[in-house]
Amino acid sequence: MWRAPELGAATLPTRRVRHRRSWPIRSARPVSGCTGPVTAWSTVPTVSWSSCKIRGRRIELGEIEAALRAVEGVTDAAAQVHTDAATGRKRLVGYLVGPADPARVRADLLLVLPEYMVPGEYVRLDALPLTPNGKVDRKALTAPEATALTGEGRAPRTPQEETFCAAFADVLDLPSVAADADFFALGGDSISSIQLVGRARKAGLVITPRDVFLHKTPAALATAAQAAGEAPAVYEPVAADRPLVALSDDELDEFDMEFGDFQ
Repeated sequence: MWRAPELGAATLPTRRVRHRRSWPIRSARPVSGCTGPVTAWSTVPTVSWSSCKIRGRRIELGEIEAALRAVEGVTDAAAQVHTDAATGRKRLVGYLVGPADPARVRADLLLVLPEYMVPGEYVRLDALPLTPNGKVDRKALTAPEATALTGEGRAPRTPQEETFCAAFADVLDLPSVAADADFFALGGDSISSIQLVGRARKAGLVITPRDVFLHKTPAALATAAQAAGEAPAVYEPVAADRPLVALSDDELDEFDMEFGDFQ
């Protein structure tokens, strides 16, 4: 176009416009922790989403929030990652505005998002906190108290249920767990499910990671578990309708550190 300056002036912008954009959803950039939007030169603006990393997987908070707002009964929503100061465990928390039941919200999200992107804890608000600029004030989205995570439920009725309730509480760093509490709704994931298997075996009850994904509660696992002496030496292969434990490189490293000699 250097030979036709009038054409160049008519078709090319005279200056570049600076705006904010984010990296593509589920990007595999080698960045750890949470990052804000990335500033870049472009002529086409895109949505700005914060990106965080949990258990070796990168998640987009904006994608989770969009899925939350699409659930019936949710008028507004936000998602935030909190790190437990004592244990270093990261917790994905959803904040809901509207009459929707958190259990129903979680069930709907599991239909459209991978499990690691579904918040395990929910806080109901009358309205999201905003900054003076009208944006969500993420510093005001505080983590729920650990005592609120167990919810209301029945007490364990058998020694096996007591064992699993104690194992749930130990693995998830909770003061107590009801016998009908959902392991993944309490913040469990693939790594902690393997830790749960190890705790149960130390107590003389044999389960597999597949059992945790299928049964989920202390009561159901107590029924499915076998005593250590009754467990078969070899398990017959069973076809699964979903990936049981999909581990990233970071999770495999963490698994090796936790269970280097685990069989």
